Amino acid sequence: MDSAATGLPDEMKSAAPPQVVQRNIFRYAFAVVSVALALGVGLLARHYGIQQQYASFLFVIALTAWYCGAGPAIVAVVCSSLAYNYFFQEPFYTLTVRPKDMPDYGLFIVFGLLVGWFGAARRRVEDALRASEKKYRELIDAAPDAIIIWDAQGKCVLSNASAARLRGCSEIELIGLAMADTYVAAERDQVRERLELVKTQGVLRFERRFLRKNGEAIPVEVSLSAAGGDQYQAVLRDISDRKRAEEILRERVSLLDLTHDTIFVRDMQGAVIYWNRGAEALYGWTSQEAIGQIAYELLRKTFPEPFDAINEKLLRTGRWEGEVIHATRDGRRVVVASRLSLQRDERGNPKAILETNNDVTERKKAEEALRRSHEELEIKVKERTAEVRERASLLDLTHDSVFVRNMNDEITYWNRGAEELYGWAPQEAVGRVTHQLLRTLFPEPLDDINATLLRTDRWEGELIHTTRDGTQVVVASRWSLQRDERGNPSAILETNNDVTERKRAEEALRRSRDELQSANKELEAFAYSVSHDLRAPIRHIAGFTQLLQKHAEPVLDDKSRRQISMILDSATRMGSLVDDLLGFSRIGRAETQKTTVVLEELVKGVVSEIAPDTQSRKIVWRIGSLPNCHGDPSMLRLVFANLISNAVKFTRTREPAVIEIGSLNQSPNEIVVFVKDNGVGFNMKYQDKLFGVFQRLHSQEAFEGTGIGLATVQRIVHRHSGRVWGEGTIDHGATFYVALPKPGKANL
Repeated sequence: MDSAATGLPDEMKSAAPPQVVQRNIFRYAFAVVSVALALGVGLLARHYGIQQQYASFLFVIALTAWYCGAGPAIVAVVCSSLAYNYFFQEPFYTLTVRPKDMPDYGLFIVFGLLVGWFGAARRRVEDALRASEKKYRELIDAAPDAIIIWDAQGKCVLSNASAARLRGCSEIELIGLAMADTYVAAERDQVRERLELVKTQGVLRFERRFLRKNGEAIPVEVSLSAAGGDQYQAVLRDISDRKRAEEILRERVSLLDLTHDTIFVRDMQGAVIYWNRGAEALYGWTSQEAIGQIAYELLRKTFPEPFDAINEKLLRTGRWEGEVIHATRDGRRVVVASRLSLQRDERGNPKAILETNNDVTERKKAEEALRRSHEELEIKVKERTAEVRERASLLDLTHDSVFVRNMNDEITYWNRGAEELYGWAPQEAVGRVTHQLLRTLFPEPLDDINATLLRTDRWEGELIHTTRDGTQVVVASRWSLQRDERGNPSAILETNNDVTERKRAEEALRRSRDELQSANKELEAFAYSVSHDLRAPIRHIAGFTQLLQKHAEPVLDDKSRRQISMILDSATRMGSLVDDLLGFSRIGRAETQKTTVVLEELVKGVVSEIAPDTQSRKIVWRIGSLPNCHGDPSMLRLVFANLISNAVKFTRTREPAVIEIGSLNQSPNEIVVFVKDNGVGFNMKYQDKLFGVFQRLHSQEAFEGTGIGLATVQRIVHRHSGRVWGEGTIDHGATFYVALPKPGKANL
């Protein structure tokens, strides 16, 4: 069997798959069986006297050539020729070929070839059609857009993979889907209307919402056209991202109307396509009037450089900035700081220009006025320079040391005061490096000093210089930096005031203060020791006096009893005095335990503690809202215990007694708490004695006490970096104030 008959190349015959072999066997068997059937039909026809058996063989050859190809057609021609010669040509039943029979055999061959050629042409057309359909199908499936073919009833007959993804189902599920089922309910009445429009317009483009299988509606762009044979082709593109981008763009465009700057967009031909509210406010044209106008003609722009040069830079760099003069609707000329930004499309081609303009007309006027002022100032400076040179000689009259040095620290001017202080004449000092000449000792690194000078144009501090005779002097030095017209440092003016004697006095004062503090500490230690050592003798005096009173009671007269009672009272007072003095000394020696103190709870606790001692009295307590503070809780408790106890004691003669505790909010740096009463008060003339140790403004017989309570209050408050003071009027009560720093405002 030849390669044409099998349809396979020679080198692939041995590798032909079984289905190919079976198909070839069937084709050749069809040729043989067809000839056999034609022979049977011919013999049957001859039996009934019907001739023209030739036609049945031609039919078989044509059928085989058309459906089975060239190889089986040849077999059919050969077999038909042999059968026709053997059974229907004289002499019958022989294979003798006569010359006159040659045309019949030639007709068999030609007819077979002709029909075979037509069959081959038909198969080529069918193969090409199948290839075209396959390619068309591949193109449809490869298309990123969804493609759906609808029949006349609006049913899907063909779709691609993109359509299945858009719908959210398989391609098989799409077949038979009604077009209306892809529309949301509110748009389904438009289906028939749009199909009718396609018949008249050919192609219809519109946007709609596409209903997915899960019920989600997404925006799509549709191109609907007739596909022939009462079918319609729909190309659908998901525009969800574009819609979101458009929404974001609309939001951003609306934001552009909020700015006071002028913003408009023009295309590459110069026509305005967007005009914001700021542009309308500056130029006077509304957006409806400006859009479509050529920007250069509308605003009658005057550029600082040739327009072509501006465009060339814009196209090259994508931006341009400069000052441009525009004309408003009313003819007024305005100067704007203009910024141009170029927008390009996806292919990189220029698409549009965003122009942002900021009105700087007033600034330009101010700059012009400033320039004129500067010129006038230059003239005045020149006039004053001569005066300054004349007055420079006055620096020699001051007793302060004044000299000028350049930025290399070389002296350029040296006045008479410097000569008197340091000992060098001007001609000896000028040109020398300052710090080498004076052997300067600085209070901080010189680099830090220079950095401060360059940053603030001045520096102040104390320096140690060495004079010509080797004496060290301390000077209060002030440096002032001079800058040139361009703002660059040019010189340093240094003024030095000799404070050597003042520093010696300060050092002597510091030593005296240290000695005083040391003496105070020794005095506190002495007071603590004395008060501690006195406690035992006082207890002995009181104890033995009580024993004496007990055992000698029968033999004592009234005078003796009164004297013993006075001894006991004095011993008790002395004990209390020693205890208070000991407590006072301990306060100066104790360490403060700083924490947050809730004053309101602390004060209420103090009031509760003294309540049992005041049950027989009528006292009106007025305790307001008190702030929190930072300090030692036990010490602050002692402060308010003393103040509140004093208020209770000195209102003993009042009925009712009124004691008020509250706070003032007058300072951002401290809290102020007061204790106020309606007691006997005091004379303000003696207020400086209130907080002294053992100082009393009332007699012991009228009001008991040791005179140490308020001194203790003052010492505790001072240890908290606070203040305490009192105000009072005789018989009209007193008020004591305690001011404590707020947290973070002082180191406690």
